[in-house]
Amino acid sequence: MGMLHVNISQVIPQEHCKLTEVHNLGFARHIRKYGRFSGTRQLSRGDIEEWRRDPLFDPRGLLKAQVKGDIVGYCYAKVKKEANEKGELYTVGHLERLCVVPSWRRKGIGSLLLANAEKFLWSKGFGFVITWAKSDLSALRFLEKNGYKHRREFFIEDFSRVLPLNADMEFWRKDLTEEILPREMELSSDCLVRSFRSGDEVHFVDIYNHVWGAYGRQVMNIDCAKRRIYNQRIEQVFFVELDGKPVGCTEVDKDGGVNLVGVIPEYRRRGIGTVLLSKTLKYLKRKGHKASYMDTGVPLRGALALYKKLGYKKVEELCCMVKEFT
Repeated sequence: MGMLHVNISQVIPQEHCKLTEVHNLGFARHIRKYGRFSGTRQLSRGDIEEWRRDPLFDPRGLLKAQVKGDIVGYCYAKVKKEANEKGELYTVGHLERLCVVPSWRRKGIGSLLLANAEKFLWSKGFGFVITWAKSDLSALRFLEKNGYKHRREFFIEDFSRVLPLNADMEFWRKDLTEEILPREMELSSDCLVRSFRSGDEVHFVDIYNHVWGAYGRQVMNIDCAKRRIYNQRIEQVFFVELDGKPVGCTEVDKDGGVNLVGVIPEYRRRGIGTVLLSKTLKYLKRKGHKASYMDTGVPLRGALALYKKLGYKKVEELCCMVKEFT
């Protein structure tokens, strides 16, 4: 690196605000394209504090790059638990974020951050690391140069024979200036879609765990639900009820992003998800939003089919990149 001295060290809580500035500057192009809260979105100090509350959080995985005392980049190597088709849990190392501010790129800083993140994950006993890159050549070339390979769906022998540990992510956009559903597809349903009200945290927990338990995310509790529902980026949460029971829900971001938390499996294939999402999109249209964004993993075939049915169009893909240490 010549005369450039770069110091890589752990991020301390007092640096959270500076870290958000670095992130929002580094991902500014993506944020402008997809909104402040969708996908690789704008970070707040509260987001980083939420990272630290994760039971598997290890501060050695949250690293900063400093030049002459200024933070010019960061990375977040995260320990996660994934599940296979039997619900068995497997601990995995993910590189969740790697960011260098534009004026400091092409100086080897990203490679230094990546090497230190990999060293941390290797020290935890992991045999591989997973990360994602936008389907542009610079990001893919950087990862490929550092030993990563594109794996559209990543399986571990004798553990994830059916459900991949990770896969490509897709971004979908819905034009809200058009009709939400063609008239011939409008559904008459005995479902009730309503907005969040006091006490719904318990229903959110129940739905989330039923939907995502098969993917190793059965960690939601009341405190987690409150932090998520009352997060500053969330504008509204909608529930769909059948015979008075909440069986599915969505989250709406302030910029029009929608997260389909899901419908409890035993209530699927009845059009309930279509009713829930269409009502959510009509709400966004009334609020003046011109478009809505969603993102999901390619193995979630049911979700992808629903997005297509509602007129969403794929606008970008994040490639799943895997590096094996052995």
